[in-house]
Amino acid sequence: MVWLHGGGWRRGAGSSTRTHGERLASQGVVVVTLNFRLGILGFMAHPALSAETTERVSSNYALLDIIEALGWIRQNIAAFGGDPGNVTLFGQSSGAQAICDLMISPLAQGLFHRAIMQSAPVLRPPYAQMTLSQAEQEGRRYGEDIRTLRQAKLEDLLANMPSVDYETRASIANPHYPVCDGYVLPSDEKTAFSNSAFERMPVMIGNTIAEWRHYTQNVVAHTLEGYQLYLKRRFAGFAQEAARLYPAHNDESAIEAQAMITADTSLSWGVRELARRVAPVAQTFRYLYAHSRDGFPPTHSDEIAVLFGNEVDRAGKLASFSQADREVSGLMQRAWVNFAECGDPNGPGVNWSPFDRKSESYLEIKEATEMGAGWRDEYIDFIGRTLRR
Repeated sequence: MVWLHGGGWRRGAGSSTRTHGERLASQGVVVVTLNFRLGILGFMAHPALSAETTERVSSNYALLDIIEALGWIRQNIAAFGGDPGNVTLFGQSSGAQAICDLMISPLAQGLFHRAIMQSAPVLRPPYAQMTLSQAEQEGRRYGEDIRTLRQAKLEDLLANMPSVDYETRASIANPHYPVCDGYVLPSDEKTAFSNSAFERMPVMIGNTIAEWRHYTQNVVAHTLEGYQLYLKRRFAGFAQEAARLYPAHNDESAIEAQAMITADTSLSWGVRELARRVAPVAQTFRYLYAHSRDGFPPTHSDEIAVLFGNEVDRAGKLASFSQADREVSGLMQRAWVNFAECGDPNGPGVNWSPFDRKSESYLEIKEATEMGAGWRDEYIDFIGRTLRR
């Protein structure tokens, strides 16, 4: 089981205390965590860099790092007790997006066999991945002469990286995300998954029940008046319907409502749509993580420490498990390991029906699990109908 960390392609590491693999590995699997280049080092494209390569491309170095690691695993994992013919990628947020993109990439074909995507920010309705030529033009903003850029201090390059809010990230092409370069990624995510142009394999996909809490610190509008103007700008003739679905009555609720819109745009839509597009051709299981450790509904990344069985909080600091935490952790580990072993999470204590377009089913993961159907469909349908490109 190979873990790909999240962090918006700008931060994160395989060495996080939340993802130490000892407890998960005790379930009978080999757990691998790895690092890959991020930000400008992971994705900078430039005409001069493209000219240096046989393929005449640049960018996507983060994905190439992961592909190189997967190749190493194929050659060497047997020495650690692993099976090179049964590799499962599992990752969260941008790590989950990496898995989605590797399912598209011909360079990763045959290097992994199952995919678990947790809170994947993919197929976002208003978003279009950058083409190579677009990304190269963005790269020229750092300078024209590649020799001068190679002599620049890393901190200066990082300081020049554009910082954008979550709303903007979900809506415009980003040069520090995977680029549709025709080599690593022959097409963009939306086109590939619409045309079933991806490697077929069993998939688990889901998200947390309150992803929106992650976005409250990075909204565009911070007042009720500002939120009302935001709705008119964002949804135009659908602003009244948006206000009904995402109501607000004061500044605090306006921030929360906007965060919910961002979460549905960035994550909820993509998780459902990816499940819908994979399910006709490969076994698909969808989940909703709803277990709370702190009295608040779980948000982005809250499931990670529980999955790995590490008694730390979101910041990686010591936070002892309750009995309920241990039970949910055990359930998740059994389901994830079962899936990694045979492509099906079901087994003793795990009763999980596959996802299909008719049932739209998902497993709600909490102390007492239960199957559900059609989570937030009205909201997700609205986002897709009004913002989709």
